[in-house]
Amino acid sequence: MATATKAPPRAAKDAATRAKAPEPGTLERIRAATDDVRRRLREEADELQTRLDRASEEARIELGRAAIRAQRTPQALSELAREIRRVNDSLIDGTA
Repeated sequence: MATATKAPPRAAKDAATRAKAPEPGTLERIRAATDDVRRRLREEADELQTRLDRASEEARIELGRAAIRAQRTPQALSELAREIRRVNDSLIDGTA
């Protein structure tokens, strides 16, 4: 015996629609949080760059090796390789 499916009541439909829609201001809060994280990461990178500028050549080499070993994807390693080639070329050209 086949049973007919009833359409959900209007209240259930309205609740489902509201559940799918973000609360007002949610996207703005997400964007603000993302911008804040990016800003903090830039600040940390700048601080690390300052510390690296003061480090010995031996320490820089070891930190570079650690950065390479820390990568988890071929794309990340390719990006590092591009940056290494760029800096190497600028050192050879005397523009660094």
